[in-house]
Amino acid sequence: YSYLQEARDTEAKKIVDLAAKVRKTNPELEFSAAYALAAIPTRYAFERNDWASAATLTVPNLPHWSSFPFMEALIEYGHAL
Repeated sequence: YSYLQEARDTEAKKIVDLAAKVRKTNPELEFSAAYALAAIPTRYAFERNDWASAATLTVPNLPHWSSFPFMEALIEYGHAL
């Protein structure tokens, strides 16, 4: 998030790409990981006013994601904007 606040979009994109590669967290049922995996791509789109990207965000296909419906809601909020 700080990269975006500092207009360092290239560095922010690296974090977005890295987060997109996450397939497992330790522990698997971890609120902070679920929040980060939802918030990172959503904030990246929001901060850049990239509403087309926000509309196409996808819910990560990760174990236990269904345990965090509010994280899916964050992505759906991106779709709505």
